[in-house]
Amino acid sequence: ITDLNLWEKSSSWGYYVAESEFFGLGAMIPPFLYNFLFTKLQIEKINVEVFENNHKVISMHSFHGYIHESNLDRVIEKKGLQHKLIALSLSSQNWSSKKAFQKSIAEFPMNLWIASPFNR
Repeated sequence: ITDLNLWEKSSSWGYYVAESEFFGLGAMIPPFLYNFLFTKLQIEKINVEVFENNHKVISMHSFHGYIHESNLDRVIEKKGLQHKLIALSLSSQNWSSKKAFQKSIAEFPMNLWIASPFNR
């Protein structure tokens, strides 16, 4: 979780599954996080950026209800090469329409997170 802004009720997040044997598990994690962010932290919008050529992750996010925020797309340089990042956002309203995922509930150890808004 990055860019957590409780005043604007927004956040960004990301993760990377490096081991190919676990690639299929990557789609199972987000619903638990979304439910946590939208219910426990009362976030209203989650933002992500995905490399343009990462079609599987873009498809997964679209399936979860993300919309493309083309005005926020950007190009970065990595190892001397230009890469386009696609900006996507998920609103709490879009997520709440995904009834099949509403039972994906988990507590996240916010008390162990140094940046937790609950540790202040």
